[in-house]
Amino acid sequence: MRRLVLAQMMFAALLFVVACGGNDNSIVLDGDVPDGDSAEAEDIEDADEDGDMEPDLDSDEMGCVEEPVDSDPDIDSDPQQEHECIVDGDENEDDGDITETAEEVEVEAEAEEDGDVEEAEQTENTEEQEADGDVIVEEEAEIEDDLADVIDPDVDPEPDPEPELDSDPELDSDPEPDPEPEPEPEPELDPEAELVEEEVPQPPCPDDMVLVDNGTLRFCIDRYEASKETVEGVDIARSVPDVIPWFSINSIDTARNGCAAAGKRLCATDEWVETCGGPDGLEYCYSDDYSATTCNGIDAFCNCDPYPGCFRDCGAAFRVRPTGSFPDCTNSYGIYDINGNVWEILDSSDGVMHFRGGAYNCGDSEALHKCSYEATWNPSARGFRCCMDPQD
Repeated sequence: MRRLVLAQMMFAALLFVVACGGNDNSIVLDGDVPDGDSAEAEDIEDADEDGDMEPDLDSDEMGCVEEPVDSDPDIDSDPQQEHECIVDGDENEDDGDITETAEEVEVEAEAEEDGDVEEAEQTENTEEQEADGDVIVEEEAEIEDDLADVIDPDVDPEPDPEPELDSDPELDSDPEPDPEPEPEPEPELDPEAELVEEEVPQPPCPDDMVLVDNGTLRFCIDRYEASKETVEGVDIARSVPDVIPWFSINSIDTARNGCAAAGKRLCATDEWVETCGGPDGLEYCYSDDYSATTCNGIDAFCNCDPYPGCFRDCGAAFRVRPTGSFPDCTNSYGIYDINGNVWEILDSSDGVMHFRGGAYNCGDSEALHKCSYEATWNPSARGFRCCMDPQD
């Protein structure tokens, strides 16, 4: 940019000189006087300095040469021509300005060149740094590609080998194993204490009986009416479901012996009554109200829809049923068939047999099945169930 300005300034100065001279001989710069006229030029300069020399318009010794014109006192000289003539002194002054301008421009050009050189060097350094950065990036990319080729993500890398330890004869030899500690002696156990720990508390009643405990009475009673099992000629009373009960016994001793063979005893009247009414003391084991079909009575087999006393109206096909056949004929104690099916004889010491609970063939089941009813006459379907004291 500075070079362009310098060139424009030099070109403007040249145009200025040409405009003043009008031809190639209009300006004579210092040092451009011909050799032959050098002495004459020096005389002219000396005379000019002394102020004694008048300018000769016809002479070409001046810096500017004008064409001769007719002298007319009435016609003023052209002021433009006066300004167009420039003496040597003016020319020298202009030459000095041009020289100073040229020197300044040259210095500025040199400074600009130095600045351009610095800028070029900085640009070159920046380009080299960028090139070096590109080379580093390319090298890193090549290293990553090489690693990607070597490392397979689907294959586990092999572990680094363990460093080899310096050989030591003491380490190479197998160490002697530590002696095994002697087992501690087991503590002696007390045989009686061991037996106590293994003892499992026994339930108060066997599985075929239930516990009745009202705070005053506490005893075990069979779940079901007694059925007969004969083992080696001995009749044993059993309490099991789905069998025909042992009934039509001829004496109270038969019931007592059957319970004793099973490790039990015949139930007393108060035990039986407590069991039949349950904790709430109900009229029947299941409710205070009579039901024709809840327990095995004559009304349960009427030839018409069952209802209390239907036997008298339509008849019935009544019969003894296996123990537990009427699952609703029970209470909260868990006994079955204590009302209906067969009468149950109770233990007594007055020599009279006492029966309770009614049977399948009672014509008035509603009255005879009540827990409070007791029969002292000799019914046909005579059975029993056993009781025992709790084992705890």
